[in-house]
Amino acid sequence: MKTYRIKIDKTNKKHKLSAISLVNDPASKEVFNAFSKQKSVKTIDEKMQMVGAILVPNSPMERFDENIGAYNVVFDEQSIEDAVHSARGDFSGLNIEHSLGVENGEAYVTEVWIKESENDKSSNYDMEHLPIGTAFARIQVKDESIWNSVKEREINGLSPELVSDLEEVAQEFSAQNTEAELLKQIIALHKELKD
Repeated sequence: MKTYRIKIDKTNKKHKLSAISLVNDPASKEVFNAFSKQKSVKTIDEKMQMVGAILVPNSPMERFDENIGAYNVVFDEQSIEDAVHSARGDFSGLNIEHSLGVENGEAYVTEVWIKESENDKSSNYDMEHLPIGTAFARIQVKDESIWNSVKEREINGLSPELVSDLEEVAQEFSAQNTEAELLKQIIALHKELKD
């Protein structure tokens, strides 16, 4: 499977992080923590807030396009920084599952940050395992039906929506970073050894 690196052209005003989607199956595979007044609590209560990773550097996300077929995209630290800055502080494009718009303050982004050191506040939310360069968001939910979807784990992560260029990455990168590709290589090697 081919792998492409996301490239944000800073001179192209269309290249930007346009929305954050509340999803059931985040491509980054990082689920968010919903928390109360206590630190890193995964149980839900009256505060109705979530913190989660939007973009994780060098973590392949599988995608499908009718022209390309199945492929992976990766963000390096620079492309994550470029994507976050491209929004110019406007994170009002919040939706559910990349389609249903969130309206009238039902939920909104209160904060977006990029992890710059191991002493990052992401460790307050049990996300210290994520690498430097990861972009996080805090979401405030006001709508009970959306919050119920969070409590029921029907919504459990964040996914970015952006316009960018794709730059093909050498095959070695893809094989090193996806379990499926590694498994295919192991099976092929095993077949070679049998023959």
